[in-house]
Amino acid sequence: MIPIWGNDDTHLCLSPLRFLEASNNLLKALKLLAKIPDSLDHQDSDVFTPTNHAIEYEKHLNFFKQVEDFENSYALWYRFEREARLDILMANVLFNWQ
Repeated sequence: MIPIWGNDDTHLCLSPLRFLEASNNLLKALKLLAKIPDSLDHQDSDVFTPTNHAIEYEKHLNFFKQVEDFENSYALWYRFEREARLDILMANVLFNWQ
């Protein structure tokens, strides 16, 4: 299991602000490990692969950042977000459309 902040089993373990902070830190780490550009717009064939964990996690994080009423609905969508995050990091299945 790959928690983003200590124990992240429930939404009570992270405030919405801590969730964003921890998620952004995880994304930065994934990008460093994958050595990809900062933006998805730059598609250098040597470094850009559709199944890259950092790219998939960036899509995932961008989606959840745009959830309507982010802070108030956090408790409702957090469990799904965590399962989807683990799918990306462990199996990379959520956004693998090929």
